[in-house]
Amino acid sequence: MNDHLESTTRRISSHTLSSGQKITLHGLGLQDYVAAREECLRQYRRSQISTWTSNVDLLGELSDQDRQALLRDAIERASAVTLEDLPKKIIDLPVMKNGQPVRDKTTGRITTQRREVEYTAWWMSETPEGRLFMTWLSMRRGDPELKLEDAEQLFNDAMNELETVADQVGEISTPQLGKSSAPAATGAQTETDPTEKRRARKRRRRQTGH
Repeated sequence: MNDHLESTTRRISSHTLSSGQKITLHGLGLQDYVAAREECLRQYRRSQISTWTSNVDLLGELSDQDRQALLRDAIERASAVTLEDLPKKIIDLPVMKNGQPVRDKTTGRITTQRREVEYTAWWMSETPEGRLFMTWLSMRRGDPELKLEDAEQLFNDAMNELETVADQVGEISTPQLGKSSAPAATGAQTETDPTEKRRARKRRRRQTGH
């Protein structure tokens, strides 16, 4: 395994939820990012099937045979979607200068700019489903028997803490990966775009207490 990846997956941190339960987090490696991209694609395909079949009633009266044909067609179309077909996402990212976010001189607010990122990077860092999956991958490194449903249940009553925990996973994962390892290899782009946003969120929480 790449030395950067070995050092990353050895990095360990912990977080205590508001419930008092302490969870152990492990740095992610290349295989974790690959698994996350595959899960992202799987969820995207499922959402497409749901979208294509949710309005079938608008087509009027259909026989069961026709409905099954429409479902099969939707599944076939979704199955043909690849990672390269996923749409780019536009998100607001902080403008950085010398490693620090640039603030508006009048309002004091962090200046942002709209940037295009890979769908998988957006899914991992900006959606509840992606954050939960990345957190589960991190926790699973220390507990191989842990199921995704277990992690979901853990955060059911602490969804407001998931963003903080997911950011912590990112902090112990991406700094050791370097520009030529996991994020670049998988297209996750985590060492640039989402990482800067994650760090800005962390600085904002330190300053505001939220």
